[in-house]
Amino acid sequence: MGVSGGRFWRERSVAAQLQPLACRDGTGALKKTRLGADTPGMNTLITFSQWVARRVQAAGAAGALLFLWGVGTAHAEWTPLEKTEQLTYFFDKDSVKAAHVTRYAWTLTELADAMNNAGIPGAVAQPKVKSTLTRWRVHCITDMVARLSISFYDQPQGKGAPLSSQDETEWRVRETPIRPGSVQALLKKEVCQ
Repeated sequence: MGVSGGRFWRERSVAAQLQPLACRDGTGALKKTRLGADTPGMNTLITFSQWVARRVQAAGAAGALLFLWGVGTAHAEWTPLEKTEQLTYFFDKDSVKAAHVTRYAWTLTELADAMNNAGIPGAVAQPKVKSTLTRWRVHCITDMVARLSISFYDQPQGKGAPLSSQDETEWRVRETPIRPGSVQALLKKEVCQ
């Protein structure tokens, strides 16, 4: 035929995608089916990367919740980092994971006086926050830190159901410098040994 293998394949695949479609006036027409449609007859086009992104996004949300439930504070042994009049900071030695020059760790913050938004005009009264659990990524060489996740609890020690959570996509999180004397500096000292 004189047609290259790739071109013949494209022509063949387009022809295979055409389906007869009956019109109201009795005439026939051709409808091009789309790859990636979840339901037969659905006329949507998604690319492979969109399909993967949808599946990862769905699995990511479910996985994050399962991970937070699985990491429960009942199994954590919290080591004190710093204590002030209002706050006490802890970190979990068992949760520290090393990845090259980066460390991942969970911290627990306990508040002496419960925090709420009662002083904000127009705000709806929320339950009082007594503790937070935070996941950090610490870069041991560049002295940078990124908060990956934070959950707020109405009971001490991160117990009970979370009042709210904020999770960041790891590859989109901006790192910030670790300031001397901060809790993040104490965390870096402990996890980057």
